[in-house]
Amino acid sequence: MNTIRKDLGFRISDLGFGRVRNPLFGFRRAGAGAVFLILGAAGLLVSAPLEAAASPEAKPQAFSTTGSLSAGEWHYFQVDIPAGSPGWRLVLNVTSGSAARLYLRQGDLPTTSAYARATPGSGNDTLVLTETEALPGTWYLGVQQPAGSGSYALYSEVGYLTALAWDPGLAADGTAVFTSTSPTGGDYFFTITAQNPNVGIWRTALHVLTGEAHVYLRPDGFASSPAAYPYGSARSGSDGLVLNTSQFTPGQVWYVLVRATPGAQWKLLSGDAFVHDLGPLAADGSSGASVTIRPDGIAYFRTTVPASTLAWRLWLQGGSSPIYVRRSAAPHPASQGSWDLRQNGAMLVVPPYLNAGTFNGSYFVGVPGDPGTRVDLDSRQHSVVDIPFDALHQVSATAADFPYVTYRTQVPVQQIAWQVSLTPSSGNPNLAIRRDLVPNEFRNDAFSDVPGTVGDSVTLVPATGTAGITDGTYYVTVYGATPFAASLTQGQPVVTDEPFRFTALNDASQRAGWRYYRVGITGGIQDQLGSLGWQLLLTGAPPGTEIALRRNALPGRWRFRDSDAGLAWGEAGHVDHSSTSGLLQRPGHQADIWYIGVYQPVAALGEFTLSGADLQGEPAAFDGASFTVASQPPGQWRYYRVDVPADSQVLGWDLRLSGVTAGYPQMVVRRDALPGSVYSTIYGFGTTWPSGSQWAG
Repeated sequence: MNTIRKDLGFRISDLGFGRVRNPLFGFRRAGAGAVFLILGAAGLLVSAPLEAAASPEAKPQAFSTTGSLSAGEWHYFQVDIPAGSPGWRLVLNVTSGSAARLYLRQGDLPTTSAYARATPGSGNDTLVLTETEALPGTWYLGVQQPAGSGSYALYSEVGYLTALAWDPGLAADGTAVFTSTSPTGGDYFFTITAQNPNVGIWRTALHVLTGEAHVYLRPDGFASSPAAYPYGSARSGSDGLVLNTSQFTPGQVWYVLVRATPGAQWKLLSGDAFVHDLGPLAADGSSGASVTIRPDGIAYFRTTVPASTLAWRLWLQGGSSPIYVRRSAAPHPASQGSWDLRQNGAMLVVPPYLNAGTFNGSYFVGVPGDPGTRVDLDSRQHSVVDIPFDALHQVSATAADFPYVTYRTQVPVQQIAWQVSLTPSSGNPNLAIRRDLVPNEFRNDAFSDVPGTVGDSVTLVPATGTAGITDGTYYVTVYGATPFAASLTQGQPVVTDEPFRFTALNDASQRAGWRYYRVGITGGIQDQLGSLGWQLLLTGAPPGTEIALRRNALPGRWRFRDSDAGLAWGEAGHVDHSSTSGLLQRPGHQADIWYIGVYQPVAALGEFTLSGADLQGEPAAFDGASFTVASQPPGQWRYYRVDVPADSQVLGWDLRLSGVTAGYPQMVVRRDALPGSVYSTIYGFGTTWPSGSQWAG
């Protein structure tokens, strides 16, 4: 049963009497809002709750009202919408007690089951009808209290959408600013046409003065729910965001939604990002700035770089926020394609990225953070300290604030090598080296960044081709998390002379890099004569430590980085013979002056022992010799010497590898010399086997 008795002013809703013989029923009004239902039937009394339907109160389209409701009670309002209405915005706020709901219907009173639109009952709800949805005619509003009791405030406004002017970005707080004077809270909607920003960044800033508010953006069509907006900011307090030119198109219409608490006071601007102009890069701190991050959540700076600048220092004076750098346009933190460089807290910008003659001459810096955060940006030309090329001269490399210290030295001609080493006393300083230009950790000719308190060291040897040391101007940058302190030495490396047969203990155990030895001076070259070969054995060194040999020159390897070319790291160097197994065997070793290097780039060298000895074959009988070998390392030779008798009765020689259980051992026989390869030099044996020739089984 769903009968409306207009003469009585109330509604009977789905009483569900069932089958009743001769039912008698009646209504009785007992005061405002109270209705009693009386039912009579043989042995049956049925009652059900009623929805009161008092006559709606006529209102203009723009009005505000307050009221109080009990559980199940309704307040109704009637609004006549004229043709051509720009839309309709309704806000229902709960001022005390339980949350009420707002129902909207055209042409008839709404109920909880018959309505066009309704609020969820969250306590601060907004209903919006666009200009196409706000059809002309009579509309009815119903405020209903589902449970408990409460008080409410209802606001009705003509229109729902406000056009925002594009802010030109001339001031930090904007010049084209919308200031809200509405006490309703809820959802406010704006439209703005995107323009082409001067620095490539579109900012939207919501400055919240009191209360709480959030901001959301979307292109291509109106939507009433924040969930439909792909960009937004919902911080506590002021809010904002920035978009780069890959995220919007000039001339595109965008919609802005501000969701505010009742009574919140706020200001909204949208347009070009504001950029703090630092002017030309100075040699001191005068080209820095201290600013407060605005609601858009990032502070932008612009500077130009004089041609004489060796490097550019950027430092947040102890802050740890990311620093973004981009040439010719402002960087955007969320998209790697719209920034060139990124580091936390500090950055040393070096050539070739640093080039005053490229693009429009401007470099932009972005520092993101919460609104209200103070940014103290130190931006200046990086200074260098000149030091002599002298291995005995020590420099105190100390940094308490900006974590980069750079030195310059002149490398003379005809150097056997150049070694730069750090001995840290606190922190974890690292090394980077570069010729003619200042290096950093990402752009260098050589670097060493061993973690912990291990001393870093880089050795460059004379160039063969394009890589290596030549005479000229070199820069050394010491970098790391501050504070750090270390002693820096640079010059020719220490080379210890040893005889051909020797044992040496490392005296530079706490640093990485190279330790050098030389044979052919002590004892002369004649010590090497008559030897079948030479063996170098390394013990006590970290796994992977290299033994390297080079004839008449120091061996060398070094790592380098070139982030401009997308290279995480590469390696260069010059080595004649090498092994990382701890054993280097040189059968047929040529007598000469030989330099030995022990190299470990990623750990301390440790207290290793290096020994050099003759390479000999273990005596084995021609007839009946047998040897059992286990766990022979890959690549290692095991030599045996067999003297073949001059006996005409010897018809042949049988050599076998039998019982192989692991690996792929290969046997090589060479006359009068130790085998040095696994390839045959003679085939189809005749009556002679030339001296020095070998056969691989």
